[in-house]
Amino acid sequence: MIGQELISNEQRITLKYSFHQTSYAKLRPTTLGENYIQQALKDYNRQTYWLSTNIWSFNKKSSFPKWLNVLVGFGGEGMLYGKTSVSNPILQDP
Repeated sequence: MIGQELISNEQRITLKYSFHQTSYAKLRPTTLGENYIQQALKDYNRQTYWLSTNIWSFNKKSSFPKWLNVLVGFGGEGMLYGKTSVSNPILQDP
């Protein structure tokens, strides 16, 4: 982020974060958080991390829309235990 500011005086690529509460935290509140703030930090099941870039900012003479950004992100779900060998009946298909 600092490099972008020093080189181009603007942020062309930004890191974004989103979070939604899940029912997993109720199953393991001490690990995944007992309240909303703790869950936003600890419960990776609904955290999503994004890299967002505005294509127009790289070529300001282009006809590409200024308001359109391109995003790439990743997230996860079903993470209750640190080891995959732990049997979890909640996550198994019926």
